[in-house]
Amino acid sequence: MQHLIFGNEQSRRAREWRNVLGDVPVQWVSYEEVAEGHLPRIEEPTTVRITSPGEDFGTYKLLLSLGGYSKAEQLIFERGRVYHHQHWYRGWCKILDRIEVFLQEQPTCLVMNHPKPIQLAFNKIECQELLTSRGIPIPKIYSNHLNSFQHLLAIMEDKQVPNLFLKPAHGSSASGIMMFRKNGERLLLETTLGARQEEGELKLFNYKRLQKYHERDSIEAIIEKMIPNKLHVEEWVIKKRFQAKSTDFRVVIINQEPIFVQPRHSWHPITNLRLGNEKGSLENLEAEWGRRVIENVKSVARDTASQFPGLFYAGIDIAVDRKGSPYVLEVNPFGDFLKDIFIRGKNTYEMELLHWQKHLAKLQEHTTIKHDQLGI
Repeated sequence: MQHLIFGNEQSRRAREWRNVLGDVPVQWVSYEEVAEGHLPRIEEPTTVRITSPGEDFGTYKLLLSLGGYSKAEQLIFERGRVYHHQHWYRGWCKILDRIEVFLQEQPTCLVMNHPKPIQLAFNKIECQELLTSRGIPIPKIYSNHLNSFQHLLAIMEDKQVPNLFLKPAHGSSASGIMMFRKNGERLLLETTLGARQEEGELKLFNYKRLQKYHERDSIEAIIEKMIPNKLHVEEWVIKKRFQAKSTDFRVVIINQEPIFVQPRHSWHPITNLRLGNEKGSLENLEAEWGRRVIENVKSVARDTASQFPGLFYAGIDIAVDRKGSPYVLEVNPFGDFLKDIFIRGKNTYEMELLHWQKHLAKLQEHTTIKHDQLGI
């Protein structure tokens, strides 16, 4: 079977998948080519993989431009700079829509992750609404339409909550995530965002280490700057601890099953491994917490995956509160990158290929495609 990969050949995720494929024929299509309408015609059965558009500033500017940001081409690369998530998402959806049309015209293509559920997963507000309607436990949502810092304070007073999370609707990898506490007049904002005043402009940058802000003016300025990114306000779930560290899970789903269940530990509530937090041992965690907690996490992961039948693989972040109840924090269609983590000697990409080949074998049983055409 041939393979078609959409994305940047130099990105880590794309390279990992390409390496796993070995010597099989692979055709690359960049997102610039998609935008320009330069798409191939596929004659043979072909596996299609859509990869993350990240790790390439040219692609980032392209998506901003497609999303309606008129100054995108004028941007100069500044490491970690946070721009306009809503424009990025609109541009990304346009690319995915074009891929969707292309796939509909290529009946021999077999797609791993389909464009529409990728779009949905990148819209946290719509994703949470779907999960809530299907009975999947998520943190309480206090607002999906934060419009000002004063609005935030009013929500906290109305709900009688002293702390909460603020998240951009279209962010990923903890980009722009904020933890806000209010105790009387004392305020604390902890976030991956660093703020700089340059030539009269407030610029925000993502950092790997959490930044802390205590001054009201600074906190208000950062939140107001982020509001156009469609911030939503959600409950701060106090995570169950392991050896005094906050703990949650990145569960990598492959073909609807939780194949990798990776604990993540941190001294603070944000546990993303991208921020340098600790990879935990599932065996050690199960020994202390008990098998039931882990099985509940897997069960919720399966239930969540079942709402996204068009995603052959995904990363699902699940927190467990101090009572042991699981909550889905995020669904990431490109959340399968777990560096140096193996099951039975295989990493996530090798396991995806193995399960994909089994999936193709089952498809072959129910179609007229010849066994040798599928390359299995």
